[in-house]
Amino acid sequence: MPTVEMPSVLVAGARGMLGRMLLAAAPPGTRICGTDLPECDITDPGSISREMDRIRPEWVVNCAAFTDVDGCEASPGRAEAVNGMGALNLAGPAGKGMSA
Repeated sequence: MPTVEMPSVLVAGARGMLGRMLLAAAPPGTRICGTDLPECDITDPGSISREMDRIRPEWVVNCAAFTDVDGCEASPGRAEAVNGMGALNLAGPAGKGMSA
């Protein structure tokens, strides 16, 4: 039976509840790497680029989020930076070389 090579996966937000569960549930042989603050700040495109260059993932899973509802209401700019622009920033480097 031929060997199937598993894609490399980057999990952003790996220290959060969802990220930890995803890393723990990865099938054997999966080339998976987790990243989170302070190593990778998804609100900083340069930080993401450095992690992408270091890890070279084929897939990216975004588990990073600002989930404190009261905190989001008190700091809507931070909520937008993490949950809106952060996700967009993370998708940018992952989509390099892909056509629309």
